[in-house]
Amino acid sequence: MVLTDTQRERLSGICTDIAQVTLASIFLPFLLDSINILQAALGLVLSFMFWYFSLYICSAKNEYCR
Repeated sequence: MVLTDTQRERLSGICTDIAQVTLASIFLPFLLDSINILQAALGLVLSFMFWYFSLYICSAKNEYCR
C-alpha cells in the first residue's frame, strides 16, 4: 500500500489516540480500584503496541510511501 506523508501522519495519530484511550480505559482504573492484574497488563501491552505501531508508521521507509 502506498501512503502519502499526510496519510501516514493521520494513521500515526489514530494509533496514538487508540493507545491513549486503551491506557485510560483499561490500565488507569487498575491504579484507582482493584481490578484484575491480567486486565491491567493487557492494557499496558495494547497501549505500547499501538504507540510502537505509531512510531513505526512515522519512520517508514520512502520505498513504501510516496
